[in-house]
Order: sequence, then C-alpha cells, then structure tokens
Amino acid sequence: MGKWALLERIADSADAVLQRQGHVSAIDMLTQARVLEPVHVQAWRRGRVEYLEQEIQWRGDKLGEALEFFQVWAGRNGLRAEESQPEGRDGASTAPLRFTANDDPARDRVYRLRYFRPSATDRERRRIVDSETAAPDLLVYDTLRDSVCGECQAELGKGALIVLEKGAAVCLACADLDHLVWLPRGDAALSRRARKYSGLAAIVLRFSRARKHYERQGLLVDEAALERAESECLEDEAARAARRARDAERRDRGDADLARRALDAIRTIFPGCPAAEAESIARHTMERGSGRVGRSEAGRELDPEALRLAVRAHVRHRHTEYDSLLMHGVDRAAARGAVVSAVDAKLHAWADPNG
Repeated sequence: MGKWALLERIADSADAVLQRQGHVSAIDMLTQARVLEPVHVQAWRRGRVEYLEQEIQWRGDKLGEALEFFQVWAGRNGLRAEESQPEGRDGASTAPLRFTANDDPARDRVYRLRYFRPSATDRERRRIVDSETAAPDLLVYDTLRDSVCGECQAELGKGALIVLEKGAAVCLACADLDHLVWLPRGDAALSRRARKYSGLAAIVLRFSRARKHYERQGLLVDEAALERAESECLEDEAARAARRARDAERRDRGDADLARRALDAIRTIFPGCPAAEAESIARHTMERGSGRVGRSEAGRELDPEALRLAVRAHVRHRHTEYDSLLMHGVDRAAARGAVVSAVDAKLHAWADPNG
C-alpha cells in the first residue's frame, strides 16, 4: 500500500467512526480500517493479550505513520482530545492495559487519546471517557461440561459457576465470589437496582449450542443489595404496574389502529376478498411479536407488496393443499411450487372480482 493510499484509508476510517458516534480513538480507527479485529480488542480488555500492538496487522514504520497521520487528521478537523487509561480484567482482577511491547510513553499516549467534536459538552466527554476507563464487566460462566478448578483442584461438574483467569477455570470460592447470591434474569427493575447497589456484581453467562453464542442468565450480587432492591421494587410496584398497563394500552391501541388501516388497504388491493377473511388477515398479520411480514418495517408502513405477501400466505394455507403436502413430508419449496397456480388464481379473482 502506497503512502497516499494509507493516508486516505486512515482519514476515511476515522471519519466514518466520527460520523457514527461523535468521537473516535486510534483503536476505533484501526478497527474500522480492518487491521485490528474487535474480538482481539475484547481479548485485550479481558487480559488475554499481553499488549495491544501484537494484534494489529500493521507493524513498524507503517503503523507509526498511520498513528501520526491520525493525530494530524484530528488536529485539522478541530477535534478536542481527552486522555484516559482503560482498565483490563482477568477474572476478578483488574489492571491498567498495555498498548506497546516496550511501554513507549509517547506511543501509548496516542492510544489513550479520544477525540471529540468541538460541540461535545464536558459532560458528554466525561461520560464517554469514564465508560472507556472502567474495567469490563465481571463475567461468570455456567459451565456445560465437567472441569477442575485451576487453584484448589476441586472437581466442577456440569452447571458449576466458574470464572476464567488466565484461561483457566476457577471456582467461585477461589475467585472470592462465593458470598454473592443468584438473581435470575426476568425482572429488569430488580436487576438494575440490585446491580446499582451491589459493590461487587457479576454477569452470569451460558453458551447456547443452538445459537452459537453466550446468553445472559442473570446476576450474582451482594445479598444486602438484593434485599434493598427488592424492598424498593415492592414499594413502587403499583406505580410500575400502572405504567406497564398504560404502555400495553398504548401498544394495543396502536395495533388496533394498524390492523384497521391494514384491513382498508387489503380491501383496496383485493376488493373481492371476503370481509371476514380480510379482517382475519389484517388482525393476524399485524399481531405483535408474530414475526409475520406485517410486523416488518414495510408492513408497519403498509407497503402494498408486504400486504400482498401476507394475503398470498393466507391463501396458500387456507385455500390450497399446501399444509397437507407439508404434513406428508413434501419439501417446502416443492409444496409451494405445487400450489402456486391455485394461489395465483385465487389472488387474481380477489383482485378483480368482476373480471
């Protein structure tokens, strides 16, 4: 890559991040430029990488030139710099993160600087810097297989809660977390308050083999914090219940209005569609959480094509042998092909009842 191509890539990457979030750092720029992978940044924040530069694809003079031009770009754009020292976490332990192999002060400072638009307020800048400086959340894992504690050598069966330290499983007792109590997910207000009041808290994750990623199961929090949170939630439960009821009523009114508009639109596109069927299509298509096409962005905007697809699906299921074919093991694509003529004929008749 030539010098001018490199400079253009730096400028484009930095500008893309700035436009997206209103602030940018050298790490953001390198990630946007695809020479530093987000997964490697996360590993670095988790203490699994000795220093950041070992994960950056550019090396030596090329990396130095890129960082130097990034600072020039920030100056030319009149950005304001704030310096921070992010904390890393390895298990329950935290420590300042390293950027370079030789801990070069000048080079390290480039990574610690975050640049903001001149319009950013002091409060906004402080909030961003504080969030970056804070160590990542403490994570505890609900294991899916047997393991052994790397410190006390105790056997940890399936379902045991562990912390990963330097890549090894550590039981909660050795990690000094066994005094915390379990709070399952499900009550957002209780979880938010318990975490706020708990001096030490951990997020519990379990790996989903079906979805291929970790899913949050709940929290480990201090017992006194949980009791305080429960007390507050009991005190204002009536107010929160009333608010939920109001929110549900607004959603219901919105859904009812959307269904009425959808019904009118369906009757306009397919005037020959029986009234009862048109009403059923509109109601079920706009049902909240149904996953139907009407709940897509196009459906909410009552896009005619989205509504046609909804009516087509209704006809396929209610006016053809499609469901029977599926029950007898016919491939979905083949079953659709077998009934496409019948579906088209019915839609044509509904679209032009006098034709």
